[in-house]
Amino acid sequence: MGTELFHITENALYDTFSTIAQALAGAIALLGALVLYSLDGLSKAGKQWMENLAQAGVDSELGAMRSNGDHVGFYKVLRADADESIEPHRVRRELEEAS
Repeated sequence: MGTELFHITENALYDTFSTIAQALAGAIALLGALVLYSLDGLSKAGKQWMENLAQAGVDSELGAMRSNGDHVGFYKVLRADADESIEPHRVRRELEEAS
């Protein structure tokens, strides 16, 4: 009788470590798919938000930016207007009326 409690062969170790690697790769792939799905949803929500603002007639410059896909410029104009004079309640009311 030997002093070994467990006898583990090389094949058992290879199988164990390859199974762990495959499970980890599957989990990472699933997480990546969920992140991409979330980003797609955010992109669609952002486009809808821009369309609602443009339809509310906030500014013709914003409509041109929306149609050209200039999201950064669109945000900067909105932010500058918000910092200067746009009242959040008025914008919300206009968006609700446009919907």
